[in-house]
Amino acid sequence: TEDWNTYICDPRADTNNPCEGSYSKNFYGGDLAGLTEKLDYLADSFRVTDMPRPFLEVSAAHICPMDFISHKILPSVIKAGMIQSLSMRSASCYMDPLFWEDMRGLLCDLTTFMTTETQALKLFQGRSVDLWEIAQILAGYGPEFVIIHRQDGSAWLYDRVRKKRWIIPAYPARLVDPTHMLDAFDGGFLLNYRKDYDPLEAQGTSPLT
Repeated sequence: TEDWNTYICDPRADTNNPCEGSYSKNFYGGDLAGLTEKLDYLADSFRVTDMPRPFLEVSAAHICPMDFISHKILPSVIKAGMIQSLSMRSASCYMDPLFWEDMRGLLCDLTTFMTTETQALKLFQGRSVDLWEIAQILAGYGPEFVIIHRQDGSAWLYDRVRKKRWIIPAYPARLVDPTHMLDAFDGGFLLNYRKDYDPLEAQGTSPLT
């Protein structure tokens, strides 16, 4: 169209508006296919039909880092089964101020939300640099526990129900290969938490699991 850069007046305006009731039929480009091309991770996102039925019959589950759409869908699907304890590790793709308005819906079904210091500070850019305040706000969206792993290796745990917080220092060890280190922590935490539902004990023993 020739008037692609021309201001579009509002056809809902009052009677003095020259385009009252006249809706433009011009196409200004862009469609769902184009959006999908930009967001290539959508092709691999979780779909409800991907969930094996036996997975809904377990009592606890952990969601590892994935794309935003998968993290948005999975908690509600899993909670529809027999899951009582659900934890999730954040993904860098949405720990960003652009996703601020989406965080409440993302976290509302979780028991525990795990993230890193770097991710938390990026999400709260311009809002807060206080990690305890950040943990409290995130917990207010639903999770009973929020765990923030700091760059020094320590883990900060916030308990929303009891309004308590703990700092667990890094376990003294010779670091050989940190690959999937946080994944191992997350699995150990959930396993130990399910034993006696003590988050502090679970966090303290998870590196040893």
